[in-house]
Formats: sequence, C-alpha cells, structure tokens
Amino acid sequence: QMVTMGASRASTLYVSIGSGSYTGQWLASVFRQPTVKISKIVLLALSAKEAKKLESKGMLRPGFASALKSNTVLVSDQANEAGVRFECRHWVRFPDFHGFLHGSVALVGKWDQDGKGQWDVHTPLVELLKDNDPEKFKALISTFKNAALNS
Repeated sequence: QMVTMGASRASTLYVSIGSGSYTGQWLASVFRQPTVKISKIVLLALSAKEAKKLESKGMLRPGFASALKSNTVLVSDQANEAGVRFECRHWVRFPDFHGFLHGSVALVGKWDQDGKGQWDVHTPLVELLKDNDPEKFKALISTFKNAALNS
C-alpha cells in the first residue's frame, strides 16, 4: 500500500538494503499492481568492495556480497522493465538502517547482529510518518541523497 496508495502522486521510492533478498521479490509484486506510484528507485547498499571486505572478516554471512550484487541487478532490471528510473548509491559508513521510504511514510529497522555475531538486517521495520517526526524523516532522506553514487 505504501507505493500504490500512500502517495498522492508518483514519487521516489528510497530503499536501504542489506543483501536485498526481500526487495526484489517485493518489487516484483508491486510492479504487477495497476496503481504503482513510483517515478524513481534510489537503492542504498554497501558497495561490493565493502561487502566483500566485511564478509571476509566474518562480519556478514557467507554469500552476502554475491547476493547483494544479484539482487541489485534484479531491482535495476525490474525498474527498467517498469519504465522507472533507477539509481544505486552506497553507504559512506556502516549502515544505520534498512527499509523503505516513499511519500510521507517510512518503514525502517536497525541493522543488528545474529547469534554468530554477523550483521543481519532481517530485523523488524517500524513505521515512521513524516508528520509525526519531520526532523527524523528529513534525516532519512538526507542519508540517501548524501550517499555516494555508484560509479
């Protein structure tokens, strides 16, 4: 509903991912809806280099970097097929959050460590409405806009 009824007009969907395993599946179902209100997708993720480095140190699960790469391609392909602009940006530090932001609604969760001490983003998302906390909402959007553009 966030991207079909949540915004009054088509706007940017901001997505901060871990490996992106859920995002591709979710967007596939979103793009099958007749009332999608997405003009652009801005994906925020670890760079491939940083993901490989953290994976080799045992901070991310084995296969994280390759899953991230394939899921980023999947999201890009889905956006292109739907006629939606796509932009990939990279965290300039360790990620603060994962989740989605569209219109005046954000669903965000913190990165957390699993029982093996590996960072895992399969954590619950909490709804944040722009009207309820405009400063926090503005900070989330700034995080996306200030992230390094994938080169």
